[in-house]
Amino acid sequence: MSPIHRDGAGDKTAATSWESLADRLIREAQERGEWETGDWAGKRLPAQDGAYESELAAAGVILWNAGAAPPWIQADKEARHLLVERDRLLEVAARTTDAGAGSLRARFEARLDALDAALLRLEAAAPTLAQQRPRLDRAASIAAFERALGR
Repeated sequence: MSPIHRDGAGDKTAATSWESLADRLIREAQERGEWETGDWAGKRLPAQDGAYESELAAAGVILWNAGAAPPWIQADKEARHLLVERDRLLEVAARTTDAGAGSLRARFEARLDALDAALLRLEAAAPTLAQQRPRLDRAASIAAFERALGR
């Protein structure tokens, strides 16, 4: 079975192997000048670090460059956002009176729950250990919150 490719008009083209089809398509695009009009025309492509530890990591870079993000990157973005929110709530706690401490504590604990869930998703989906984040130490976070409240 030979590889089949459909061009923009939907016409089929076949080749004896995938490599020869890819080579032909690249050559034809070069002949049409399509490689001379992009952002990188006349320049080297930006270097990728090439230190991918798995196909998932490589796929993540490709998706990232295409403007999409795999689940582990979304989980990491959420975790980073929740870490900032946690730190902001600690700053607010230092200025909070006793009357507002209860509702602030509930918000803080809800953020800790959401952060813990995001870190678990990240741990499960990240392709390598390098992309994971340390797990949440809930007791230490609550102790820091209580210290910020002055208790």
